[in-house]
Amino acid sequence: MPGFENGVIAGNSKLSRTASGVWVECNDGTDNFGMYNHAGDPNSNVAADTGSYCLDTSSGGGMWVKTTDTVNTGWVQLLDSSSGSGMWVWESTTTVSNDATIDFTGLTGSGVKFAFYNLLPATDNVELQMVVSNDNGSTWESTDSQWNWLGSHSNGSTVSDGNRSGTYWGLATGSGTVGNAAGEYGCAGWIEVYGLNDASNPAYAVYRTTGHRATDGACFNIVGSATSTEYSNGGAHLDIDALRFLFSAGNATSGTIAKYTLTTS
Repeated sequence: MPGFENGVIAGNSKLSRTASGVWVECNDGTDNFGMYNHAGDPNSNVAADTGSYCLDTSSGGGMWVKTTDTVNTGWVQLLDSSSGSGMWVWESTTTVSNDATIDFTGLTGSGVKFAFYNLLPATDNVELQMVVSNDNGSTWESTDSQWNWLGSHSNGSTVSDGNRSGTYWGLATGSGTVGNAAGEYGCAGWIEVYGLNDASNPAYAVYRTTGHRATDGACFNIVGSATSTEYSNGGAHLDIDALRFLFSAGNATSGTIAKYTLTTS
């Protein structure tokens, strides 16, 4: 039978309960925190205070830490069964359903990555674009930024490239616009953005997009990069804290966007 010796538990201890939830509650006179478990993502499921930990006891496993008080949101994943610190860690998945825009706000940290797939426009022959915000999505940047792309296509001879300024980052652009006709299934790809919430330095993005081209249904492949340096404003930098996906015309009919955050230690 375990017992306390000089504030230390001597021997093995066993804790049992009939449901997931809190296992240890602590109070240091100022803050409350504890240890919890839940099978899956604790967001929207486990209410706790800042500094608490939650073990994901589903088959995937993982550990989460609480960044807000009281509410059941604000859990951030530290580790999962397939990756550790210094890796891209899954945070959320968004299902697209006839949306004019798909917004991600409250972005912090060293970097964020979005993987999108089966992203289908309601309108044929449109660009997939991304715009940025530095006020958490209250307004979206309308001053020119800088970006460039190199695109190739499966019809063999067509290669397009560009280097331009614009109010958006072109994820599918040039002669690589996205189609939605029969046999055209939208686009897929990823974008990584580094340097969030840093007004002293620009944010940088790299991306890759593939899909069915609107003009002939051929598969296109676009590799690009972008920066938040304002092209026509003396090189001013934006402290990006929100990003928006949209098509140049019409809604996004369907698709999925998964969000990952970068852990650096």
